[in-house]
Amino acid sequence: LLCFVVLWRVLCLPLFWLQAGLWCRPLELFLHCELTRPAQFQLQALAAREAFLLGDFKQAKELAEISHATAPWFAISSMILGNIALEAADYAQAEQRYQEGLSNTPANLPVYAYIRLALAKTFMAQESKRQLVRETLLPLLSNPYGSFHLAAINLQLDCYLAQNQPNDAHRAAAKAVQLHPVNAQLLARLMDIEKKFPESGGSPPPPK
Repeated sequence: LLCFVVLWRVLCLPLFWLQAGLWCRPLELFLHCELTRPAQFQLQALAAREAFLLGDFKQAKELAEISHATAPWFAISSMILGNIALEAADYAQAEQRYQEGLSNTPANLPVYAYIRLALAKTFMAQESKRQLVRETLLPLLSNPYGSFHLAAINLQLDCYLAQNQPNDAHRAAAKAVQLHPVNAQLLARLMDIEKKFPESGGSPPPPK
């Protein structure tokens, strides 16, 4: 019996090393599992995410579309497809996917905040829709303890400055520094705005 156990363990070593190696390569692990467990939409979405992070947008899109076809209500698949569309500057498609993801996600989940931030970035990339950025960011801006609060503040400041609204940018930056007094990046942004627009706490300097 002991010899049989030892022999079994020796025979299993190649399989063990294969599986152990896969843990160091997440995309291969997900794809390996997907082959043995079809219709795993969550697994397909995770594989799509890994492919996206590796810059393989073609494979990411294929995997995300398979996941989405299996479970169209799964917001992660919609989010990944939105990210791929945004990367390709296909803003209409990105908006559609992000809106779809938001409609299928409870507002108290971190992924909801992520998708709202991504949707705001989509509007920011389109000059004709920048007026929608702050409205989209409001739930994130109103939650100072949220995971994407600081990212939302920075995007809001970028939007104000891009729309030539330095007073609003200064006001938002000053409020942000009050909320996060130890955040060096926000303080640096406030100081930069004051340096570029010194009059009236952020308004453009008068012509000489």
